[in-house]
Amino acid sequence: MSKWNDFEDDGMTVADMSDIHPQPLLIPDLGYILGQKGGKAETTDEAPVNRAPVQVDKAERRALIKGTIAAYLTAFAVFAVVFVIAILLLVWFGR
Repeated sequence: MSKWNDFEDDGMTVADMSDIHPQPLLIPDLGYILGQKGGKAETTDEAPVNRAPVQVDKAERRALIKGTIAAYLTAFAVFAVVFVIAILLLVWFGR
C-alpha cells in the first residue's frame, strides 16, 4: 500500500452549498426561510444534478422497509429499557 494519495480533483461540484446560511441558536432569522434576503449566488456552467425519482424494485423496497422497521424497533427498545430501569430505580429508592 502506498502512503501517498494520488487523488486528482476533477472540479465537479457534488452539492451546491451556496444557499446554506448559518442559523441562530435562539431566534430564527425568517428572512432566509421566507426568501426575502439575497438570492442565488453566481451561476455555474456545470451540468444540472439529476433529480429524477429513484426506481427501486420490490426486493429493494422490502429491504428498505425492513431496515426502517428495525431502526424504529431498536430505538423503541432502548427507550423502553431505559424507562423500565428508571421505574425500577424509583421503586427501589422509594422503599
